[in-house]
Amino acid sequence: MFLVKMSGSASRRLSLFLTYTLIVLALTGCSQVTGPTVTKLPVKVEPLKLTAIPDPEIFQGIITPHVQTDIAPAIPGIIKSVCVEPGDKVHAGQLLAKLDTDQLNAQKSQALSGENLAQAQGEAAASQMQNNTDIAATALRTAQSSLANAQVSGGNAVSQAQASLSIAQAQLVKAQTASASAVSLAKSAVESAKTQWEAAQSKMAAVLQMDQDNATKAKDALDTAQTILERMRQIAHSLTDPNLLAAQAGYDQAAIAAQNAQGKLQSDQADKTVAVAQSAYQQALSNLQVARQAKEVQVAEATVTQAEQAVQNARMARDSALKLAQNQVEQAQASYLATLNNPSDLVSEAQIASAQAAAQVIQVNIDKGNIYAPFAGNVVAVNAQAGQAVGPQAGFLVLSSTQPQMATIEVPATILNKIKESSKLELVVPALKKILIGEVKNIHPAPDPANEKYPVDLVVEAPPRDLVTGMRVEAHLINQNHQGILVPADSIITLPSGALAVYVVDKGVVHSKIIKTGVMSGSVYEITEGLNPGDQLVIEGQNLLSDNDKVKVVGEGGKQ
Repeated sequence: MFLVKMSGSASRRLSLFLTYTLIVLALTGCSQVTGPTVTKLPVKVEPLKLTAIPDPEIFQGIITPHVQTDIAPAIPGIIKSVCVEPGDKVHAGQLLAKLDTDQLNAQKSQALSGENLAQAQGEAAASQMQNNTDIAATALRTAQSSLANAQVSGGNAVSQAQASLSIAQAQLVKAQTASASAVSLAKSAVESAKTQWEAAQSKMAAVLQMDQDNATKAKDALDTAQTILERMRQIAHSLTDPNLLAAQAGYDQAAIAAQNAQGKLQSDQADKTVAVAQSAYQQALSNLQVARQAKEVQVAEATVTQAEQAVQNARMARDSALKLAQNQVEQAQASYLATLNNPSDLVSEAQIASAQAAAQVIQVNIDKGNIYAPFAGNVVAVNAQAGQAVGPQAGFLVLSSTQPQMATIEVPATILNKIKESSKLELVVPALKKILIGEVKNIHPAPDPANEKYPVDLVVEAPPRDLVTGMRVEAHLINQNHQGILVPADSIITLPSGALAVYVVDKGVVHSKIIKTGVMSGSVYEITEGLNPGDQLVIEGQNLLSDNDKVKVVGEGGKQ
């Protein structure tokens, strides 16, 4: 067994020994064996390989985050809870802290109540608008119906007047023809006058009977129209009620018709056709030479004139009724369109939209009360706890990123020209007993005023999971033309003779090997003699070993 020259206090060695003893007990268990117990000491090993020998120049540095940021809430408030502690690893989007949003929730409830009220008012306004629209539509249909009726009744009145005119014109032609033939018929005037007198009497009786019948019917129609008008006056809501106006128009028409019928009766009763015929007969008796006077022509002409005036009056009445009905239709249309475009409905919609927007704004602020990690990383510091007031002006959580893992080293100005962007350096991490590779990403343009060295940022390639921000590193330039074997400095033991040795594992048994070292670069040594690539070098547990001890490999290259 080699005598080992170790640094550190006796208590540290005792603690280390007890630790390994406990590990051995845990591995071997307490099962009974029939033979003597063989203790296998636990060790960690690292396979050796040829690698570029680093430059002896050492650049001190530390593991740094790619991004480190102070996280502040988007809104001011009181912290309700903090969900992380310094040192915690978090993923992007993980909840870090919550603000007290009770007041915002109350404001949101109030805003939602306002929204519900606005919606209820909008629904009531829409219902009222629909009722008003239905009423306006009914009024429009009534006005359109009245217009159609006026067109029909006015057209009928004009047609009847034109028919009467045609009859009068025919009678005029007949009278003119009779007058022309009066002279030739003078000889038979007596007989003809008598015949005409009798015919006139018979005809007049029939006309008077017809006139009496028409007057009676017109009087009945007038009574009916008056009854309807009085009823409409009782139930109408206003003097402009369409039904009242229609009843009034019907009554006026019936009154005109009754007056016309009565006038016709009186006119026919006063007609002198019979008297003329009688006079003609008497005149014919006394004077056959005197032709009957052409009074019939004059009467016929007057009748034609009256008929023409009646046609003109019918047309004027029709046009007046149509104009009135058309005005009523236009008024009903305007009222209907005004109801459809009621601005109060637009106001209700605007109120609803405003209430919804207010609730959404409050909800956004409520959501901002949850503070999430913007990226994956480690919690560096928590500077406030529940109950404290925070705001956007200052962060209370410090978060550093873990991807990519960075290292920042300090390089003297005299060597800075050897380092280029994208060049690679060897990084020794003493805390992990690992050698990593870092690629230069950024060379700071100004030196650190404290030591006049230039900071250089490197991206760590394939960083191990146990590499954390703040660990110290030693960086070396890599000489690719100089290949050799590198071992951690603390894996080497010093023999009493002063020689250097290491342990290697072969098939579960350790063997000591005397070595010679070359360049020492910080925490690693170049081995110039005694080791070969592929040897399993013991890097932990070597201080408790003796040559040919049986061991149990519990880790390789620092990995479990």
